[in-house]
Amino acid sequence: MLDTAVRPVPVPKDIAGVDAAWLTQALQGAFPGIEVERAEVVKNFGGASTKLRVELQTNRPDFPPTVVVKGCFEPHSKTMRAVQLLEVQAYTGLVGELGVETIGVFFGGLDEEGWGALIMEDLDLRGVTCLRAVEPIASFETAAAFLDETARIHARWWGAPELADEGAFGWLAGPRDVAQGLWRDILLDEARFAERLGRPRMQAISTKLRDRHRLLAANDAVFANPHGFPLVMVHGDMHPANLYLTSEGRPGFLDWIPRRSTWAQDVNYFIVGGLDPTDRRSWERALLQHYRDRLIAYGVTPPDYETAWLAHRQYTAWGALTWFLNTTDYHTETMITAMAHRFGAAMTDHDTLGLLGL
Repeated sequence: MLDTAVRPVPVPKDIAGVDAAWLTQALQGAFPGIEVERAEVVKNFGGASTKLRVELQTNRPDFPPTVVVKGCFEPHSKTMRAVQLLEVQAYTGLVGELGVETIGVFFGGLDEEGWGALIMEDLDLRGVTCLRAVEPIASFETAAAFLDETARIHARWWGAPELADEGAFGWLAGPRDVAQGLWRDILLDEARFAERLGRPRMQAISTKLRDRHRLLAANDAVFANPHGFPLVMVHGDMHPANLYLTSEGRPGFLDWIPRRSTWAQDVNYFIVGGLDPTDRRSWERALLQHYRDRLIAYGVTPPDYETAWLAHRQYTAWGALTWFLNTTDYHTETMITAMAHRFGAAMTDHDTLGLLGL
């Protein structure tokens, strides 16, 4: 269903531009002759990039009655232009090769001005269950199933030459690029960091984790890859709100931000961010072993368990920074606080800063 060609279809810059005329242009690559006769935005899901449910009527009775359109349509989401472009490129050139459950895409386009947008299936029509960040995963079996699929993703290009700087996927951000990103900018700015300190999320974590200088050092240390792990293709943002279960119970993945990183980025972010701290303390060793076992099943030699356990605990710093410093332009403070609490608890449980030599 995916229209993989980058066609000269201008991408809307605001919500009003997501109209019948644009939808007709965009969809005709995958559905020749389609005409969208009526289109109405019926829900704005928000998010880092704007997601809209659009109810439409076409000249094709077999076309679904609603779709989800994603792009940089609002002032806050325009700052996510690079991420939106990356997601379009992921759906048009990477995700289909991974063999995992993901959302169907009808159009993925980059226009001549460098703006990207997606027209995707409305998962509600398939009866999937979308997870919510404020409701941690309560089943060990469900968490293990997601890690099985995560191992499948990682195994596809585990240490492959395509992931080298000069390789076919060298255009993807690597560990050094991520370390130099948005969270580092905030940590370098005392006023911006102080603003975050005043938010409710910071009352949900230990006072010992509110040291700007130690967090800055953790940001730099966590992506230094001291264990020499091979690079893999990571999903990049495996928090619960980007995950779903099909009606048959198969794990599915949304909102891809693929990067060249190490396995521990996805695995730790999922385990710590997806589980209640009590369950995480009980399950994380077994879940890490399950992930290693699944790598073996997919033909990969994983790191030894003790090294993997150390890296898992160290990588808690990445998720902690993400949720300590996130913006309410993208997520509610309630969601951010829930996630910050989980990562803060894991940072304390594991003495993550100490394990990073800080």
